[in-house]
Formats: sequence, structure tokens, C-alpha cells
Amino acid sequence: THIKREVAYFLYGDILMGLPFLTEAPKDLLERLCLDLEWQAALQDVRIFREGDVANHLYIVVRGTVLIIHSDKPDRSEWDVLTKYETGTCFGEIALLPGLRRRLATAVSSVVSELCYIRKDVFLDLLEQYPAVKRFTFKYVAQQRRRYSKGTQPVQNFADRTYITYIVCVD
Repeated sequence: THIKREVAYFLYGDILMGLPFLTEAPKDLLERLCLDLEWQAALQDVRIFREGDVANHLYIVVRGTVLIIHSDKPDRSEWDVLTKYETGTCFGEIALLPGLRRRLATAVSSVVSELCYIRKDVFLDLLEQYPAVKRFTFKYVAQQRRRYSKGTQPVQNFADRTYITYIVCVD
């Protein structure tokens, strides 16, 4: 309904407009995206997704910090931080590239975090209706992928931590 769309836009519109690839998006696209956002809370050290998982969502950090980590060691005894996402940023966007089905790294909340996510199929369907936004989005995603290939920073041994393996979702 119209009221539901306006409320969703009021709650999440500023967050979406702050994402680099949606700054020029028309209001009706942002309103439709806001309707499809799902809310999620992640406690500290919660694994949001694991490298190799099927990539079904684009995540937005509403509050908090999420680390994107990777390990080349078979026993996962040492991790490298590829990048860090804080309030107002998004991650998991590389999964939006055509042909990619699996996560390229692991995402872990480094503090209690509030996230929103949108399903990949919903996001891509909406982008089909806005070719200019789609081109800019894929350009941004390709830049992010190149960023991952640059230097990493070793971090403490995440394998020794106890992970809380659930995520609180509220409809």
C-alpha cells in the first residue's frame, strides 16, 4: 500500500541514498527497495556468511561494523581482513555480478550490528527497470572486487573464537 511504502522510505530511504551506487537512483526505485529490505541484528563475532556460501543477499550496515575476512590456510588458523564496513555502507555486493553464485570471503560482525538486506533476485529485477542505475551499480561492484585483490591485514586468530551461530531476524 501507499502508506507502507512511505513508512519504509522514511525508515530506510536515507540509508539507501547514502550508498554510492544509489545516490542518483530515482525515488520510486528507492521506495520499492525500501519495501523489500529485511532487518537483521548480529551480535559481536557472528558470522553473517561464510566464504563459499550461496550468495543470495546484499547487506547494508545500519549500525555497527562488519569485517570481510579470508583465510588461505586449510585449517583456517589465521585470517586476513580484506576490508571493514561501518555504518552506512554495504557489503556482499560482489554477489550481484552476473555469474557469481558463491561468496568470495567471510563476513563477521566485529561489534553488535544492525543490518538490512535485500534478496539478490529482487534487487536485480528492480535494476532491470532502471538501466542507468544498473550500469553504475555494476561499475561500482567491479571496483569493489578489484579492491579485495589489494593488500590484506593479518588479524587475530578467528578460529579460536567461539562463534554465536544464530542471527536474530525480525519481520
